Amino acid sequence: MPPASKKDCSIILFDLASKSRERATQALLKICCNNFFIDSKDLTKLILLNSDVTENRLAAHHDGYDHINEIAKDVMVYNPSVILEMIENSGTGEANWLEGLQVAVKSLKEEYEDIGGIVTFQLLFITDLVSPLAKYDKSHVDKIVNGINQLDAFFYVVGPDIDVPFPIKSPNHVNLWMKNLQVDETNQNLTIIKDIISKTKNSVVCDYKMGVHLFFSFRNWGGTQPWQVPLGIGSQIQIPAQTMKILNDTVQCKLVSSQGRFGQTIWIDAEDESIEIPPEDVKSGVMRHEKFIEMPDNKMFQSQTPRSFSILCFTDSANVPEYLMRGGGCYCVLPNGTDEKNEAFNILVDRLAEQNKYVIARRVYNNNYLPKIVALVPKPDHNPKCFYLNSLPFADDVRLGYKERSLDAAPRTEVVTEVYDFLDSINIDSDRSVRTANLGINMMQDSNAQKIINKAADKLFDKYVKLEEVDTDLVEAPTGKTVEGLKNVWAERKLAEVKKDDDKDDDNSDNDFDW
Repeated sequence: MPPASKKDCSIILFDLASKSRERATQALLKICCNNFFIDSKDLTKLILLNSDVTENRLAAHHDGYDHINEIAKDVMVYNPSVILEMIENSGTGEANWLEGLQVAVKSLKEEYEDIGGIVTFQLLFITDLVSPLAKYDKSHVDKIVNGINQLDAFFYVVGPDIDVPFPIKSPNHVNLWMKNLQVDETNQNLTIIKDIISKTKNSVVCDYKMGVHLFFSFRNWGGTQPWQVPLGIGSQIQIPAQTMKILNDTVQCKLVSSQGRFGQTIWIDAEDESIEIPPEDVKSGVMRHEKFIEMPDNKMFQSQTPRSFSILCFTDSANVPEYLMRGGGCYCVLPNGTDEKNEAFNILVDRLAEQNKYVIARRVYNNNYLPKIVALVPKPDHNPKCFYLNSLPFADDVRLGYKERSLDAAPRTEVVTEVYDFLDSINIDSDRSVRTANLGINMMQDSNAQKIINKAADKLFDKYVKLEEVDTDLVEAPTGKTVEGLKNVWAERKLAEVKKDDDKDDDNSDNDFDW
């Protein structure tokens, strides 16, 4: 049986009594749509707080827990249409939000008890916390904290307007922000939330716009589990090692054709494309020593390689420039044994660093996977000593680098400061940026993907749901002094004249283009 697919699992506690009910609904739908339109396998379950219905797992056996409705009877993939229908068809009541959180924590533990492959447990509480707490019971807080910590879950309170003292550029920044969280001490609800956050490892309270992004960026990442395969040298030496991902590449929402990516496959003659070859006359195979060797279709691209991690050679670092290290994500190779067994690993790192050399290795992630050629960069100053691992392209994928025979003959370039000033002005990570943002780019969902999702959501619901109101828009046209400076050094392109010239040109070929 194959291993369970990796997924994040959540419980969503939605406050029906929020004064900003429309904005809360938009934030919830945005999160659901981000999962729905990328066909995510993540699972969730909706619980309604301040509902006119009392139906939950704790009300049947304990006093209280009124007006808390586990409206979704089972966990499900994110379906914004179903979620919206549940919210719109529900009336309101008055509940104790601490009791609602306790029901949600209990549900998070029990609903996913028998589900494998869980990367992150997530507890999402969407509320503006304006409803007064009728009764405070510290035992509720203790049970909520213990439940979150037992699951090592991420806890999000999305809705309250919380001051952000500095740009949040990493999950560590979120934890630092929450460690020094400042709230109005006269606000009982926020004071209790601050107490819960201080006692849990990965918790955050923020407004709706930040919450939409942090739900996806502030969590465990699939692939961060160690890949525990030793580093082999030759056929006899195995150095204990474990490989962990430290930088992720993400797949954004994108538009695809409803007919699929490819049309029906046909076979044509290589020399005359007008000649179509019947599929039964096509034989699969490979050329070896100028002979055609026929192979079954199901074996044509099959790889029969065992799981392995082996050193091929050592090379000077100059032979592996940074622009070649462009694989998906970046990894760290760490020692994985006792101090005595790690000695060989540490010596290898030190000696390679002294000689300014890299390791070229072959990595097969799992049995019968295609091998990847990787570069291991020694990092002797890290604690513990380690290698950085990056994938390398194969020779067929690399163009030969062009080098001037004489540097004196190379064309001269001039630095145009206006261009750099403009780029700094739109880079929110730069101290010279003309705009500020509470979140760094790597902690945000892709802006262009969000615009696609907004339009797709209107189509899905067959009405305008205004999801852009919970977007953080960073792509509006910049203005100001830096833009004027750029215009002064960049010739203006007059589209009317260009179109006029295009209309005169009857020849659409590119033969006369100066390549």
